[in-house]
Amino acid sequence: MTMTSETGSGPWRHATEPDTETNQVRPNHDGRREPARAIRQQPDLQPARIQVVNWIDLTPDAARAHWQRLDRWVTQLRRDYGLPPNIIPPLWHRHWELVWELSALHAFWLNAYGPGAQATSPLMFQRYFAESRTRLRDWVATCGTKLDTDRPTRQTAWPGEDPHLTAAERPIVDRQADFEAFVAADVAQRRARTAADALTLLIHRGGFAADAADGAS
Repeated sequence: MTMTSETGSGPWRHATEPDTETNQVRPNHDGRREPARAIRQQPDLQPARIQVVNWIDLTPDAARAHWQRLDRWVTQLRRDYGLPPNIIPPLWHRHWELVWELSALHAFWLNAYGPGAQATSPLMFQRYFAESRTRLRDWVATCGTKLDTDRPTRQTAWPGEDPHLTAAERPIVDRQADFEAFVAADVAQRRARTAADALTLLIHRGGFAADAADGAS
């Protein structure tokens, strides 16, 4: 049975819904009778459209907003479930294998608990959350980040590639300060890349214009 909130009549009430046996409209608790079409059109029952985050294509401003939103959610998640650092370590934001996993989990959570979600959606989230914790454990163990120290995820050079430098572990002194510095650097890098792309496009357009002028002369 669909549930909807209504001010002045308690926190929750049953909405009017069609009787599946008689194909008639059932009255709600205040005695009014409404067509089923009106129920489907109630804005608070419409499913939320959650956009999956593609971190590669985010603009600088969008990236900053998504980083902050994801960080707040991850912090709440680890506190609600008492997650240890071998599942969610302090510097998860510096390891993309963890960022992609947590970002996908966040999108699932938003859909599972958002407006219009089915009653079974939270249970589905718990199911996938359990699977996600297994993957997070594996990746945390592989990348080597810990509660009080961190190092970049080690990369294996393929034949023909330059060998990757191995960075030493460094202590984690202030997690929040590290997160803010990381986000600032990420946003600055995206701005620089955007400016470089714009310059490249301008140069190409200038070349096309010159070629067109030469062809017309």
